[in-house]
Amino acid sequence: MLSVSFSSPEFPVDPDDDLDPAVAHWVRAVLLSAGIAAREPVRKEYGWSICLENPATVWVAVEAAQPDWEVAVMHEIPVYAPWRWFRPGAGRALERRAFEAIRAAVEARPGMVIESVYS
Repeated sequence: MLSVSFSSPEFPVDPDDDLDPAVAHWVRAVLLSAGIAAREPVRKEYGWSICLENPATVWVAVEAAQPDWEVAVMHEIPVYAPWRWFRPGAGRALERRAFEAIRAAVEARPGMVIESVYS
């Protein structure tokens, strides 16, 4: 899992409503502009999930981690797909590509302050 957390006056974290979809839609737009096919954000108990349209099973989690936003990119090899267990390279490459696109967009956006990066 690769992740970046950031704060932004453009996307304030509301303690009463941490499921605002604005950041998830922004992240999806970043992925699409980087040429990475991504589905619409889906609401989850932790925030938002964006599945990438690729057989490598990579998804992005967007959540409010007071007082910041955290965006994590994860490659998972499903139990039901044993043929992928020994060939994780394509999924890891897509995971890294998606993460780098998101990280670069956060770094380039005025007002966004990176709090931490796990890569």
